[in-house]
Amino acid sequence: MNDAIREITEALDQQMELNFFMASKLIELSPPSEHKRLKKELHTRLSILRERTLKATYALDVLTSDRKPARTTFFSALKKWFTGG
Repeated sequence: MNDAIREITEALDQQMELNFFMASKLIELSPPSEHKRLKKELHTRLSILRERTLKATYALDVLTSDRKPARTTFFSALKKWFTGG
């Protein structure tokens, strides 16, 4: 089960990295007049997605709390930052 959870959380990490990359490319390729609006919209959407992903990651960590932590990657750092830990 720990291996499956680790695989899921690694996939979530990769997906978030891809989302940020794609958002920056989308802004880069958009007309200059759209940059500000698009940055704001994408920031809002990615923030909501990141929050939901962190909640899911935290839930997975709780499920494995009696075992070795499932991760020490990007989302762990973000989780600490969001929770002040």
